[in-house]
Amino acid sequence: MGFPLKRLIFGCKKLGDSQDLLIKFCLLVEKIGEKNSFPLDAVEKALLAHNLDEKKAVEHLTLYSKMTEFGFDEENIHSALISCELDYEKSLEKLLE
Repeated sequence: MGFPLKRLIFGCKKLGDSQDLLIKFCLLVEKIGEKNSFPLDAVEKALLAHNLDEKKAVEHLTLYSKMTEFGFDEENIHSALISCELDYEKSLEKLLE
């Protein structure tokens, strides 16, 4: 299907060898990436963090984009959003600790 090898390897490591899940993952990365201007590596992480739930991944990425503007570390942003269940205020508090 022409998916980037790096994405396929990343997806396999996280999703296992289910071809259906891997194809769904790759298609969603492209769909979300084309609709929005989110970095594709962030899209991959958000999708996996939310079990390929497109709506939650887009919400995650929207908040992620706001927080990167403040200069927070990208990995810390992902962790804070996941641990605070996408609560923006709680995630900011966690990042400021």
